[in-house]
Amino acid sequence: MAMRASMLTILTLGWACTFSLSCQRAMRGPELRYAPAIVELTGRLKVEDHLGAPGYGETPARDEKLRLPILILASPVTVQQDTARDKNNITTAGVSEIQLNMAAPEEQYLQLVGRVVVAKGLLFHAFTAHHYRDIVMVVRKLTVR
Repeated sequence: MAMRASMLTILTLGWACTFSLSCQRAMRGPELRYAPAIVELTGRLKVEDHLGAPGYGETPARDEKLRLPILILASPVTVQQDTARDKNNITTAGVSEIQLNMAAPEEQYLQLVGRVVVAKGLLFHAFTAHHYRDIVMVVRKLTVR
């Protein structure tokens, strides 16, 4: 009887571990690559206001007013580091928002706020004070879905 209880406990623990690992993988989401890979992401566009140089919020009266386009993903993704060639871009899991870096004038993307869009471009990890999300995309193309 004790052996049967032990087997049941082992099976239950095994199932729990398997379930936990698959839940963790699901939370990480699909794996994407940093540049030079070109990726295409779908999400809802929002714009956030932030304070920039010189004080980044320390001197609001003097700081530059920034309007940043952010892509809100429907489900999180993981952006995977290529360890052979990539020292600055680190693997980042559970990414649900991506800052968009666009050459287009603000007026062009402001009309898309709140809409579902497809952004195509290159991903990189944040590395300056102008980056307000862990992952930034240099957008090559932005279209309404």
